[in-house]
Amino acid sequence: MRDQVVVLPYLSFVLESKSSQRIPSARGRPSKWRAVIQLAVHNMLPVDFQPGWNITLQTSKYNYTDVYNAKLLKYDARSNKATFQAWRPYLTLSKLENSFIKIMLIVEYSTAIMDLVPENVALNGSPCKVYFDTRQAASVKTRTQVDDMLVNQTIHNPKGRISKEDIYNTFPWGNPAPASQSAGNQPLSARNGILYAVDGNPVVLKGVNWFGFETGATMVDGLWAGYSSLTQDFATVVWRQKLLGFNAVRLPFSFQVLFNYGANYLTNQCQAAGLGAIVQNVLPPGFGKTGSQPPALIEGTPSDYGSSCNANVPSSSTYSRFLYVVRFYAANGFYVVLDNQFNLDTTAKDNPGQWLSWWQQLLKDVITDPESKNRVMLDLLNEPDSQYYGWEQAGPLYLQAMDALYPISPNTLFLIEGSGQSWQGAMNWGDGFITDQNLISQRGMSNPNPFFISLLSKPYLNNVVIAPHYYPPSISHATSQFTGPDLWNRMSTSFGYLNKYGYGGHLFPVIIGESGSQHTDSNDIAMMADMAKYLNNQADANDGRHNPIPHLFWWAWNPNSADTGGLVSAPNWDTVLWNKVNWLISTINLSPWAFSGAMQGGPSQGGASGEVAKELKPAPPPPPPPPPPRNPIQSSSSGSCSAQVYYGAPWNSIYVLPYMSIIRVTVTNLDTVDIYPPYALQMWNPYYKYAAQALNWEPSSIANGAIYGNVTQPYAVLLAGGTSYVNFILLVGSTEADMLPWTVYLDGVPCKVSRLAQKH
Repeated sequence: MRDQVVVLPYLSFVLESKSSQRIPSARGRPSKWRAVIQLAVHNMLPVDFQPGWNITLQTSKYNYTDVYNAKLLKYDARSNKATFQAWRPYLTLSKLENSFIKIMLIVEYSTAIMDLVPENVALNGSPCKVYFDTRQAASVKTRTQVDDMLVNQTIHNPKGRISKEDIYNTFPWGNPAPASQSAGNQPLSARNGILYAVDGNPVVLKGVNWFGFETGATMVDGLWAGYSSLTQDFATVVWRQKLLGFNAVRLPFSFQVLFNYGANYLTNQCQAAGLGAIVQNVLPPGFGKTGSQPPALIEGTPSDYGSSCNANVPSSSTYSRFLYVVRFYAANGFYVVLDNQFNLDTTAKDNPGQWLSWWQQLLKDVITDPESKNRVMLDLLNEPDSQYYGWEQAGPLYLQAMDALYPISPNTLFLIEGSGQSWQGAMNWGDGFITDQNLISQRGMSNPNPFFISLLSKPYLNNVVIAPHYYPPSISHATSQFTGPDLWNRMSTSFGYLNKYGYGGHLFPVIIGESGSQHTDSNDIAMMADMAKYLNNQADANDGRHNPIPHLFWWAWNPNSADTGGLVSAPNWDTVLWNKVNWLISTINLSPWAFSGAMQGGPSQGGASGEVAKELKPAPPPPPPPPPPRNPIQSSSSGSCSAQVYYGAPWNSIYVLPYMSIIRVTVTNLDTVDIYPPYALQMWNPYYKYAAQALNWEPSSIANGAIYGNVTQPYAVLLAGGTSYVNFILLVGSTEADMLPWTVYLDGVPCKVSRLAQKH
C-alpha cells in the first residue's frame, strides 16, 4: 500500500423525529444518527498528485449525504462504494507526506456501530492504509496503587492502543491522599435494603442526571449556554447544584465517546457572574433578602472576576476529562453514578469483551482517587430494552460485568435496571423486575428469576442495588394504571417488594435512577403526586408491600432533553424551574441552602422575588457586542476582501446544540497585494457556541460567538484582484437556526459577507 488515510476523531449527532420522541423513555433509541468524519489523505510516493486525484471508499456502515473539499464522481448503491474527486486547484497532494489534504464527509446510519472507519479506501485506484487517529499524548503515565509507584498503562480499543496521561496533574488541589477508613472515609455500602454513607450513617441520595459524555459534546452539556460563568463554568454549575441541595449526580456516558472522540473545545473566556448573581439564581421566588454567603465548594474554585472559565478542565482527551469530572464531584461531597448509555453506545452488544475491558479500565482509573473510590456507583447497562434485550440477554451481561469488576473494587455498588417487561407490567424502559412466575407465564414476559437465582450465590450480592426508571404518561405513554392504587400495585409488583421482602430472603436497596417530566401535563402531575406518596409510604400508598424508597435521580439538569426538559430553562440554562424543584423538596426531602438555618430572612410576606443584599448583586450581563478584530490591519491586507457563505439546512441535535450545520466560507482577496499564509481568520455570529472539524484553517478559540483561527496551509494563497479563492469549512453549533457569520475578518480587515443560495 503506497498511501495512507488517517480517520480523525468524528462527531456523532442524534437526529430527532416525531416517531423517535414517542419511544417510552427519556433517552429512547434514536431513529437515525448523523456523523461528521474527516479523512486526512497522505501521499507516500515521491511524486505530487495534482488536483483531480480520486479517493474511493467502500463501507457497509453508513450512507454518504454530503462531502467537502471534493465532489462525488461515481456511486454504486449495491456495494455502497463511492468515488470522490479532489478537483479544486489548491488541492495538490504533495509527495512523501510533505502535506496532507483533509476531506470531510457527512454520513447517516440507522444502527449504532462500533466506529465509522471505512473498511476499504483507495487513492487513484490503489489501496491505502487506513487507521484511526485518537489524538492522544504520545507518552503517558497514570497513577496506580500498586506499591505506590507510577507505571505505564494503556487502553485497548478496536483500532489500536490509546495512550493516557497522568490525569492527576490536571487537578488544582494535588494528588490524592492515602485512603483512610476513619469516619467519613468509608465506602458507600448497602445492608438490609438501606444505603449507608461514607460516615457510616444511613443516607438518602438526592440526585440529578447531567448528560453529555455520551454525545459529541465530550463533556457534561450546556457549558456553551448563556452569557456568563453562571452557566458556562463547570465548577460554578456544580456549586449551583450543591446549593440547590443535590448530593448525588448520575453521569451518562458512551465508551465510544470516552475512548474514540477527541475532547471538544470548552468555553474559556466568559464574564464572571459574581456571587450575587449565583446567590440570586438559587433562591426561590418570594424569598427575602439575605446578606449571608453560601458555603463554598470543598475543592476547586468557580470562575471569579478576571479569570477564565473551565481553566482546570482537561482538554487532552475526553477520557481524562471524564475522570476529572468524576473526581471533582466526589471531592465536593457528591455520590456519583457512572451510567453506560446502552441506547446510544452498543459496545456491550457488538463487542462484549471490549465492553468488559473498558469497564475494568474505567473502574481501575476511578478508584485511584480514594474519595471517588468511596463514592462511585456503576450503572452497568442503561435501559436494555432500547436494544431489544430482555433478561435472557441482559442478565448474563450483568453477571459477567460484576464478576469482572468486583475483584477490582470489592466495595463498589452496582446498579441494575429492569428489562423485557415493558407494557406487560413495567411502566417503561429501565423498569421490569417482576419475578412472579404466574404473571410471567400469563403475560409472556422476560424472566429475571435465573438472574436473581445466580446472584444469590455471588460474593457481590450485597453490592447490588435495584435501579428502575419511572416516568409519567407524557413519556411512558401509559394510558391506564398510572395513578392511585393501580399505580402503587404496579410499582410494588415490579420492584417495591425487593426492599420489603426481597428475593430469597435478601433485601435490596431501590433507587429511582431516572424520573422526570416537563411537569405541565395534568396526567403527569397527577401521577407524580401519587408516585411521591408511594416513595414515602404515605396514606393509602402504604400498601404493606414495600418500604420507603427515598433515593431518586431527576432526569435531567439539561433543558435540551426533548421529552422532560431540564431543571433549568432553555435556551440559556440559567433559570431554575422551581415547580420541579418543589416536587423534589416534597418527595425526596431535597434541602436547598436557601432553607437552611444559615440563611438570613426566609420566605417574605411582600412577594419579593429572590432579592439579595445590594452589595452582593451585580448588574446583569449585557449581550455580547460584536468583537473587534483580534489582529491589527497588516500591510498585506490593506484593501478589501469578499466572503461568500454557503450552508445547508441546519439539523437539530438536541444532545449537543439546538442547531448544527457545516458552513463553507469562500474568501476572495480584492486587494492589489497577494496574501500568503500564515494569516488570521475570524468569524462572528452572536449565537455561535461550538466549532469543530475545520478544513483549510485551524480555529483556536471561540468566545461570545467569535471564532478565532489561523490559516497556515501553504496552498491557501489569496491572489490579488480576486483571481483565486480559498474555501474555509467548519462545523458550527448555534442556539439559533441562522448560521450565517455576521462578520468575517481577514487579518483584521472586515470582508463583505454574502450568502450563496441554499441547497434543498
